[in-house]
Amino acid sequence: MAIIVEEEKKIGSIVRIVGWLAVLVILGVAIYYLFFVAPPSAAVPTPVGLSNLTSLSKVNIASGSVAQTQQFLSLQQYIPSPSAQGPAGVGRTNPFLAP
Repeated sequence: MAIIVEEEKKIGSIVRIVGWLAVLVILGVAIYYLFFVAPPSAAVPTPVGLSNLTSLSKVNIASGSVAQTQQFLSLQQYIPSPSAQGPAGVGRTNPFLAP
């Protein structure tokens, strides 16, 4: 005949219940602050020099008059403009083209 010894099962420990309640409260507060509370708006002061930019926006510059000035015409180009061939041989030759 077998003797079965079972330990008494504790239905619920008050410490375990309090621990779970604490975890749920912390989780609830975190979710509330992450998703439902609007963040405070930050007051960003305007820079002092910003008022000087309004006069700059009213300046009208005609591109034709700039291109005809002596300073613009005296500019020299030291680097050639880019092209598909480049300044030297660029890339590989096409193997599908007949030589």
